[in-house]
Amino acid sequence: MQRRGDCARWSSLRGMLKQLDRRFLSTLLATLVVLGTILRFGIAVWDNPTGHLFSDPARHWDNAVNFFHPGLMGGCDPILYQVYLFLVLTVSRGNALVIGTLTGLLSAAMPWIYYRAARAFGLGKNWAMTYWVLMAWLPSFFSIYRYFMMETLLLPMIGLGLWMTARALRKNDLSSFWIMTFVWILAILTKAQAIPIAAVCWGYALRPLATKPMAIVTSLLTFTVLLIPNAIRSHAILGYFAPLGSSYIARIMHESGAIRTEFNLNTGHWGYSSPSCYIMPMEPLNHWRIERGTKDVSPQVQINLAHGRQDWEAALAEVNRSPREWWWNLFENIALFFFAPSWPDTDTGCLSGWLNYYSRWLWAPLFCQVLVGNAELFLRRRFPLVPIATSLMLPVLIFQNSITMEGRYRKPVEPLLILNAFMLWATPRRSANSKLETELTNNHSALI
Repeated sequence: MQRRGDCARWSSLRGMLKQLDRRFLSTLLATLVVLGTILRFGIAVWDNPTGHLFSDPARHWDNAVNFFHPGLMGGCDPILYQVYLFLVLTVSRGNALVIGTLTGLLSAAMPWIYYRAARAFGLGKNWAMTYWVLMAWLPSFFSIYRYFMMETLLLPMIGLGLWMTARALRKNDLSSFWIMTFVWILAILTKAQAIPIAAVCWGYALRPLATKPMAIVTSLLTFTVLLIPNAIRSHAILGYFAPLGSSYIARIMHESGAIRTEFNLNTGHWGYSSPSCYIMPMEPLNHWRIERGTKDVSPQVQINLAHGRQDWEAALAEVNRSPREWWWNLFENIALFFFAPSWPDTDTGCLSGWLNYYSRWLWAPLFCQVLVGNAELFLRRRFPLVPIATSLMLPVLIFQNSITMEGRYRKPVEPLLILNAFMLWATPRRSANSKLETELTNNHSALI
């Protein structure tokens, strides 16, 4: 009898210790979330983007200042970040403290949005809180908010799209599907880089709907209506329709094989170069640079905007690469994707930039781990949404050879990599949503 009593007391003690461990972990995670949120907000206010107006950040700010009188880049850049910065400028009236506060709020909200997406996709609370902590503390996700860059808006928009996708899967009705579609269109209007993730999410959410024709028609109408304003605006500036922005400048720069390309337009002169031409992506292990970074040449491109696309297409044909150059550019882009530091948020002159510069080595090993885990998952004929979206987004970025890769272009897929890894490691909580996703994604026909 005494032995049974000892066993019962020992079992009770073990239960208490486990409960204390869970409480301690929850408290620790919550504390780290709060401190990380304060850090993110404080950095954006104290070292706010108005103090870093150069190159691309200055270009984006100029687009906002001259929103109703746009220049060349106002027509070439995607529209939503221009609208966002114009609203920030209007609300703040140019006050640096207000601009920093608004940027800080966006920075602080971003990790929470991804936490909500993780929970909506069935990740357990402690796993999701750990994800929130990483999103709050990893330098790649807060150093960028010191600058006016499209990724500051693109990151939360992708997180919101994932959250709304999980919500649409759970509710399985037309209204939630439309909200998800609307959010993903906004993400695409922020930067077309979001298209692969948006396409996967749209396909997964569409399949279980009983009203597929109505959902497709509604999506196409919404997409068309939201594209029209910038299609008209870009045509007025550039002489051709570019509702998602124009990539001609980046493509010509990439194919020219030069460190800098000069564009002589009938409206002015611009010189463009990629930050990837001035870095050593493998530093400090190796001092290799991409080939164009060693060629101090600046080809001249003549463009008359009155000719629409004609001069741009002629310039592309003129700088057409040889097969050898095409393959070498692809190799360079792959190396840049994995190892290039993100510009401009890896300025080693400040602590956050220094941390971001050296923490870039995390992404290649994480990619390999996720790739192996996803392959095992797919071999078991299981196709969850997040691993599919990650597995599609990565090769699209890695093997694209239209523009020169930069470390910053890796940023939108980084939260997906972490979320994908956590979903491989964790046991999803059982909920109506996780049941629905299991039923949906275990079927080959869920792939659209």
